[in-house]
Amino acid sequence: MSAVVSAADARRSRVRLLIVTMLFLVTTVNYADRATLSIAGPALSKELHLDPVAMGWIFSAFGWSYVAAQVPGGWLLDRYGSRIVYAFSIII
Repeated sequence: MSAVVSAADARRSRVRLLIVTMLFLVTTVNYADRATLSIAGPALSKELHLDPVAMGWIFSAFGWSYVAAQVPGGWLLDRYGSRIVYAFSIII
């Protein structure tokens, strides 16, 4: 019986590590995109003839997903639990 429990615990920790690793990678890409866009912003603005307001919209686009997902994401986490919601959001 203890061997079965130990195997289940080891498998569970690997899944958690995989999820945390995927979250880390997605977050890293998000921050790298933001940093790259802020550095390339002046050249992008000049090349595409964008005014400061349009550049503001582009720079703020990274925050829109946070704003749009906070309330429904919290509701889904409360209703279905973190394991299912995080797995589904990573797959999407």
